[in-house]
Amino acid sequence: MSPRTSTIKTWIKAPMITLVINSALVSSISVLLLKLGFEMIWNESKGEHYLLIPVIFVTAISNALFNLHLLNLAMKYYKQMEVVPVYQTSLLILWILTGLIILDEKKFYSGAELICVFASVFMCFIGIKFLTMKKKLIEEQEEQRQRADSLSNCESMNSLIKGK
Repeated sequence: MSPRTSTIKTWIKAPMITLVINSALVSSISVLLLKLGFEMIWNESKGEHYLLIPVIFVTAISNALFNLHLLNLAMKYYKQMEVVPVYQTSLLILWILTGLIILDEKKFYSGAELICVFASVFMCFIGIKFLTMKKKLIEEQEEQRQRADSLSNCESMNSLIKGK
């Protein structure tokens, strides 16, 4: 195996991570647009921006379709067991960040609660890292097992040849 192969194996999951995070980002934008649209309806600002409300909902629906496309694209090239946990984690993180930053929900949290939220986000990143490493570790163990099997087969063939 060439040294270049090990470099490629290290970055083989990068497109999946990128697709899934982009899909979650589009989903968080859709949630943001839906919150904005419903807030405009509930606060009776329809009169001022009555043309903006349908545009917001059409954009949110088109974002949802784009989200579906990105997620299906990731599942087309990678296993579902790798894509879905990363997607759900990214979705959770980006929805939290959307609420905290854009919708200014950080004012509802104390400093300790915000630290706990960011510690949880950090733990999610560690989980994603372990999920992407798991497959590589399993492949390395399988490769070592195959080498051991081929070595034992060679030794048994040698003992048969010497025995004759």
